[in-house]
Amino acid sequence: IATINHIDDEDQAIVGGLYTAAREIAASEGIAEHGYRAVMNCNEAAGQTVFHIHLHVLGGRQMGWPPF
Repeated sequence: IATINHIDDEDQAIVGGLYTAAREIAASEGIAEHGYRAVMNCNEAAGQTVFHIHLHVLGGRQMGWPPF
């Protein structure tokens, strides 16, 4: 699945699995309780450089908004 734009209804289990993995990674890294972000970029203008869907798990520091 190249981008979020390519996700179909039948891909729900795959996408759900990504978020389950993000939750498990956050817990194992000790950032789950304090807080973290799970980010999926879509296309080059949004920062996607690897063209298959995946999540970035970001944490371990205070984050602001908007995310500059």
